[in-house]
Amino acid sequence: MQIDEELKIIHAVIFSTGRGQAPWFSRLRGRDPSLHRPHHASRDAGTPGGVRHGRLPMRAALLLAASILIIAPAGATAPAVKAEVEAVTAFGLDVTFAPTEAGSLDEDVQTAVTNILGATYADVVALYPDLGAVTVEVQAIDRPAVDAIGGVTGRAQRPGVIVIEVSVTYPDGALAAVEANLARNFYHELHHLARGWTIEDNAFGPGIHIAAINEGLAVVFSEEMTGQADASGVVPDDPEAWALEIRDLPLSANYWDWMFDHPDGREAIGYRTGTWLVRQAMANTGLSLLELAERSPDEIWQMAGFEPRVE
Repeated sequence: MQIDEELKIIHAVIFSTGRGQAPWFSRLRGRDPSLHRPHHASRDAGTPGGVRHGRLPMRAALLLAASILIIAPAGATAPAVKAEVEAVTAFGLDVTFAPTEAGSLDEDVQTAVTNILGATYADVVALYPDLGAVTVEVQAIDRPAVDAIGGVTGRAQRPGVIVIEVSVTYPDGALAAVEANLARNFYHELHHLARGWTIEDNAFGPGIHIAAINEGLAVVFSEEMTGQADASGVVPDDPEAWALEIRDLPLSANYWDWMFDHPDGREAIGYRTGTWLVRQAMANTGLSLLELAERSPDEIWQMAGFEPRVE
């Protein structure tokens, strides 16, 4: 049996120039409390914020989005296929479509995904030449909760790997979801790779004060690159008070509560406050988003006008 029959996968290969060799950086919100995501399933504190956004009146929900590992049987990969994948892994963008329980994305959707991911990657690698090779695992999902946030979600799984999920139940169709919302999601996740903010092999320590800054940077980056406002970046009514709350939280503070759905009714506290802090730091210093992203979370807090956190 041929490997494409065995695994039923399609590789869409995109090449571009000027990329470096060192790989480096989710999002979703909905209402269904029965859905879970692996890195938040225990609701432990200090987990990188790989989940995000939607329209803020919604209650947040974790969505199960485990990565699909595609392992070819020994000797099943033809030399030409193996060489192609290795070349892409070293020099460009490798986009893989794998069927799930929700089925497979139609060919026109796959083509749109490939084109949008390629253009977005080219934009980002021009700004972050050390971004390196990126593998994107694209999966069809059947989770109506994702439809309310545009039908597309993603996560920076580990250095060099991003998972993108596309809802097959989106009312306007998967193609409409991809065309409207894929780019902003991918810009966000690529910024996470560039900064080292990933679910696995995360380059940062624990703490909501760190998560807020890293997610805020990605929100602002995506907004600037697409011109699309992100509901996760809506300024809080009292941003200074929220910022002080976050800064002074213990490192063991519950990640879910502070980044997504707080028991007191507030939503996306970390995302919204972090986005505000990033914009404050930019306004106070005159630094661009790219320049600010070279700084540590503690430095950005200070640039935003706050005294350092006391451990």
